[in-house]
Amino acid sequence: MRPTQVDLWQRFHDIAINDNTAQTNKYRMYLSLTIIVDNHARSRLAATAVVSDETKETYQWILQCLLRATNGLAPRVLFTDADPGVIAAIHETLPMTKHNYCIWHIRKNLEKNLKGKLCGKYDNFVVAWNKCRNSFSENEFKKRWYDLLNNYPAA
Repeated sequence: MRPTQVDLWQRFHDIAINDNTAQTNKYRMYLSLTIIVDNHARSRLAATAVVSDETKETYQWILQCLLRATNGLAPRVLFTDADPGVIAAIHETLPMTKHNYCIWHIRKNLEKNLKGKLCGKYDNFVVAWNKCRNSFSENEFKKRWYDLLNNYPAA
């Protein structure tokens, strides 16, 4: 982290997002990016790491470096993909941080796993899923979730 990134982290570390590129460089290494959102709703790069794998130990190292650079400031919420290594590392290294899955990654998994199963119904499923996801109350979510399961049993 550069000093400006440490300053950003100190001011806006409440909610962070972490994601990796998938070995897109000639060295076949991963670029781990940690993003925060500032008070102007702009995404800001807070930390980077170039690593050779996506194991729990590697993610723990990334998180420990982040904590060391920021005097122990952990995010309250951290969004990631569903990688088992990062999930385990967050639970062990940042036990007070709430971990959530990134909606973009969830949506990509829906497409990958359900588009073929639902065939021509997939677009309608996504509309219903988005409404369910964007519910304003738990009761509204439960009703929409039940409807989603009933209307798209193949999913």
